[in-house]
Amino acid sequence: MNEVSFRHPWDEIRIADVADVIVGGTPSTLVDRYWGGSVRWMASGDVHLKRIVDVSGRISHEGLNASNAKIVEPPAVAIALAGQGKTRGTAAIVLVALCTNQSVALIKPRTQRLDAAYLYHCLEFRYEELRSRSAGAGRAGLSKGLIEAIPVPLPEERVQRKIAEILDNVDRVVGQTESLIAKYQRAKTGLMQDLLTRGIDEHGQVRTPSTHKFMKCEIGTFPDCWEVVAIEKKLADIIDYRGRTPKKVEAGVPLITAKNVRDGFLSPEPREFIAVDDYTEWMTRGIPSLSDVLFTTEAPMGNVARVPDFRIALAQRVLTLVPNREELDPDYLFWLLHWPRARERIEILTTGSTVVGVKQSVFRKVIFQFPPLPEQQRMAEVLNSMAASLADMQEMLPKLSGLKTSLMQDLLTGRVPVNSLVQAEVATAMP
Repeated sequence: MNEVSFRHPWDEIRIADVADVIVGGTPSTLVDRYWGGSVRWMASGDVHLKRIVDVSGRISHEGLNASNAKIVEPPAVAIALAGQGKTRGTAAIVLVALCTNQSVALIKPRTQRLDAAYLYHCLEFRYEELRSRSAGAGRAGLSKGLIEAIPVPLPEERVQRKIAEILDNVDRVVGQTESLIAKYQRAKTGLMQDLLTRGIDEHGQVRTPSTHKFMKCEIGTFPDCWEVVAIEKKLADIIDYRGRTPKKVEAGVPLITAKNVRDGFLSPEPREFIAVDDYTEWMTRGIPSLSDVLFTTEAPMGNVARVPDFRIALAQRVLTLVPNREELDPDYLFWLLHWPRARERIEILTTGSTVVGVKQSVFRKVIFQFPPLPEQQRMAEVLNSMAASLADMQEMLPKLSGLKTSLMQDLLTGRVPVNSLVQAEVATAMP
């Protein structure tokens, strides 16, 4: 989150004046009976959960009594005093009784003047400020004293609760979206496994050994109507620019390198180009067509992406696989090579101890399973549809994050007052 100028119309009060700041501790790791008990014990990395309803760490009551750790009842706000990466300064709302190690402080409001959920959002909003406060503090960490001295704007309690409610709702939608994405990703993985080993029959049903005949071969068990052959048998061409390095310029035709081909998609980064006037002279080994499949042979090996609908130039370590359209559907080829088991099969044939790669001469001989073309198209349609739904959800996350940032800037600075919302609720509640 970017650092912001924190202006508001409310009075400020130090955290120490309205809350207790409790820094935890760690029992001796040399005493086994101090560990593995029933007391929840939070570490600094747990703050990234943001909404703490449980943690993995556990100590015993004996370990609690033998350390500086103290159990704090919810609700409270946790803030990481130290930690790797972006951990230091990260806040979380704690909704369960627990203690912490010495790298986490718990802020427990001791008056109704300060709402814990409001304080959490306030400190989350001020993440960069908190990190800057700790930058000059010894080992660049926050401390109990630094936290106690933080000024907090204190609007009327109903306003605090309304601000927290609005931001909690956004967080809830973000969490639900993230859970749905994870669910779809698991479903996609399972669906790929089912379709690429059992397929879809002419009635739209996934085959089973009880309803269809299957055959065993060197790479697995598949429906007996499928072909299991070297991939070169189904390709019209393999375009390979191995051994050549083009002259790069500041702008022109995008140059696609192995770094651009990610795990299932084509990234514009890193941005490299060849001159427009050099394109014809350079692309003498073949020009890719829309929906041909890009496959990286090295650094990294095994990433796949579809050729985009704009002109590209090709660099080393990227094969362009041109399907024989009468026998191989381009989308099926994409999903087949995107399948984790396909990558595992290719990795067995790779060479190199430092940089793992596969030669084109080896890749073209790799054995894969190929259903009849109409079935390939049915399978690709199902997987494309699921991927599109997943992409729509993934696009929602940055939009939701932007919405939350905007709301935080408006509400926590008082730029957009919520008093009218509170008054409306009060009026509605009155008999």
